[in-house]
Amino acid sequence: MKPIAITGIGCTSAIGQDFRQFASHLLQGTNGIRSITRFDTSSFKTKIAAEIPAYDPLGLFSKSQLNLLDRYSQLALIATREAVTHSQLSFQDNALAERTAVVIGTGIGGQDTQDLSYQRLYSEKNTRLHPFTIPKLISSAAASHISIEFGLTGPVFSTTSACASSGHAVCTALMMLRSGMVDVAIAGGAEAPLTPGSIRAWE
Repeated sequence: MKPIAITGIGCTSAIGQDFRQFASHLLQGTNGIRSITRFDTSSFKTKIAAEIPAYDPLGLFSKSQLNLLDRYSQLALIATREAVTHSQLSFQDNALAERTAVVIGTGIGGQDTQDLSYQRLYSEKNTRLHPFTIPKLISSAAASHISIEFGLTGPVFSTTSACASSGHAVCTALMMLRSGMVDVAIAGGAEAPLTPGSIRAWE
């Protein structure tokens, strides 16, 4: 069987904003569950979640980029940047870019964008939504933005299977590598469902 190597890892989460910090806190048994600070939870039954602390997207993306990126796509890009740096891969070679897949799992996609759109439509009675609403909230947005940032032109798609989405993304990438379809794969997952609408639905 063809051997497959993991050459780079990236992560941003409630217990670590990079992989080293995440791994260290994971091994120490650090609890990432804390009070939600993204919105007022006074009327909610659920007041806690695994929220990334002190997250500042303006320190990581330009304002023009943020117009195109839902929070879940931002998190996917942050983790991918770390993984690609860690792997020391360069995609300047067009041949490698064409042979690189991006498979990113997400169970629910761009919830920030969806929540804000519903607020604009139903609460503010606005008849028009932001022109980038669909490209921001669609489940394949994170994978697409990764391919754009790194100039990758191989297979690019998302897997959506609830809590198994990221695992299925990794397994799909593994099968693509073993079959010889691609030489490199960026695989993983991203989720950012901490919005009033999403939390209320889960309640």
